[in-house]
Amino acid sequence: MKRMWAFWALIGILIVPGALYAQIISTDISLEIIPTNPEPGQTVTLTAKSYSADLSQATMVWTYNNTVIARGTGKTTVGVIAPAAGVSGVVAVTATGPGIENAASSIVLRPASVDILWEAADAYTPPFYKGKALLPVNGLARFTAIPSASAPNGLGYSWSHNGSALPEDSGYNKSSVTLTHNEFNRQDMVEVAVSGGVFSGTGMVRVVPLQTPSLIAYQNNEGFIDYTRGYTGTIPFTQPGIVLHFEPYYFSTPRGTVNDLSFEMTIDGQSVTPSRPNEIGLSRPNTAVRSVLNLAITPLEYSLQHVERTFTLLFN
Repeated sequence: MKRMWAFWALIGILIVPGALYAQIISTDISLEIIPTNPEPGQTVTLTAKSYSADLSQATMVWTYNNTVIARGTGKTTVGVIAPAAGVSGVVAVTATGPGIENAASSIVLRPASVDILWEAADAYTPPFYKGKALLPVNGLARFTAIPSASAPNGLGYSWSHNGSALPEDSGYNKSSVTLTHNEFNRQDMVEVAVSGGVFSGTGMVRVVPLQTPSLIAYQNNEGFIDYTRGYTGTIPFTQPGIVLHFEPYYFSTPRGTVNDLSFEMTIDGQSVTPSRPNEIGLSRPNTAVRSVLNLAITPLEYSLQHVERTFTLLFN
């Protein structure tokens, strides 16, 4: 009986009213950032998450470069503006509440912008052409990634085309890629992820290829081609003789000359051979009032690129 009393006495010593305490554990907080690689001046959303504590009941305090920007119970999400290129910003959050201790996390924002410039690598343009050559169907396009000025040297580039990775075109210092458009794609989407050191950025561009090549006729007056006045239908014929110069637009020419194109020409249904691939000299007839000139152009290597146009020659 004495032994039993001693046992319950020991239990009474161990279980003393007021001697029970809530368990306090160290809480880990992770920060989720959207977008992952913000651009300068872009709005960034940060969300605090924890798998060991209920942050919805915690008092959250957010700071941006040591300045409080938000606080409140369950304030797990905050939005900030990313700093300028080459400038970093620190976003930090702390959480306090029942059962939470040493709950804090921070992230450094280093905005990085990546621009992608593209050019039609094999598109034919006439001399003195002003503007950007558009991408022909099945043509080649060259894409070049231009990181912001704050980026270091020796960057790695990961390219993707229409959602598919391009491992052979990706790697160290591979800042450009040349791709062939597929006639079944209405547009080409090219993306690149650039990283190196503390720099990390992404870029994206969409290119819509031209669906229909074009053909314009000009007059060649003793070697001077007047590109300011072109004809797509009716051509007035007021002189005894005329030299017509034809320029094809938005065709793929590997060597960049009209010699990569096939010209087929007829006048009033009769096949004629031009003096040059894209020129023909004509004399005004004595009796006819008008003639119909038909010209068809097809690249030698790209069968899907084709244009055919009819011109009416009016003799005055």
